[in-house]
Amino acid sequence: MSRKSGSALRAQIHEQIRKLPAEVDPVVAADVALEILVDSAWLFSRDCKRLPPTVMRELLRRRPKDATHVYLTLAVDPDEPDAALAKSWARAIQGLADLEIINSWHSPQKRAKFAALADNEHLLHAIRGASANGDNVSNNMLAVLVADGSDESIDALVPHLEPIGDRLDAMRMLRVHAKTTPRLTTMFAQLDREAEQAGSPAQRIARLVGLPNEKLFWFKASVNSTSLDGIPAVQVHVIVDSRRAAWFEVSVAKIARGTIAGYTSFTHDQVHGDPLGLGRCDAGDLPAWLVKVAKRLRVAWDTPLISSSVRGTKRTQISEWLLPG
Repeated sequence: MSRKSGSALRAQIHEQIRKLPAEVDPVVAADVALEILVDSAWLFSRDCKRLPPTVMRELLRRRPKDATHVYLTLAVDPDEPDAALAKSWARAIQGLADLEIINSWHSPQKRAKFAALADNEHLLHAIRGASANGDNVSNNMLAVLVADGSDESIDALVPHLEPIGDRLDAMRMLRVHAKTTPRLTTMFAQLDREAEQAGSPAQRIARLVGLPNEKLFWFKASVNSTSLDGIPAVQVHVIVDSRRAAWFEVSVAKIARGTIAGYTSFTHDQVHGDPLGLGRCDAGDLPAWLVKVAKRLRVAWDTPLISSSVRGTKRTQISEWLLPG
């Protein structure tokens, strides 16, 4: 690969990530691969199946933070010979692909994949370690732990139950994948009691908005920056929905010359991508977060466009909660 400036080299490596040459700079290639991994484990499992051994080793020997990176470091030994390393890497990547299977949460396909991972002692060990020690642990990893149901797996799950906060509904959704054991039965009964006492997270937002009696509550909001030419430079989309496990979603797109020049995306429990560097917020802190985003990107917000389970002046309350004053 010819010499290029840092940004040009990174762009070239990203473009060729599925088939990198053996002589690629392993440090820069590992940087790019890790960015893909943290941004989307599903894309990584698709695009990074066959990295050169030097890149694999560079990635595996770095101190991991993100749970998916922890998983790889536990599933693959970087000191293996090249051929054995490639086989171990392929098995780990297939496990990651099975974790990220795109079928619906309750589908037989997803249940089968999680159950198979729970039966794979080597990959289960890596998922346990990732859940216990990594950042941004996905609900998919936690589902494998309850599918296994052993004390070791539940011990790795327990830290994610406190504080309950915004993950309460998501934790209860794990039940569909869980093995029937006394300890898990007790855990889900406790989660049900917590939910009954607290109400759903989306209902707590309804109370913040000033709508305490809404048992079924959802809204979608489009918050755009003011624009003179009709194309907002920054576009924010928000979902709060008591009917969904992923009950809180935010996506931000920065538009330049008619294309997306950067984005941030997160849900109630994890960041899905943040090239804009805006970070995530809890749902209750969304109004303050929008103020910070406006300052960071040097824009002003237009009046939000709201669709919701409520109508009339109640929709106005949602708009005024999002952008007070």
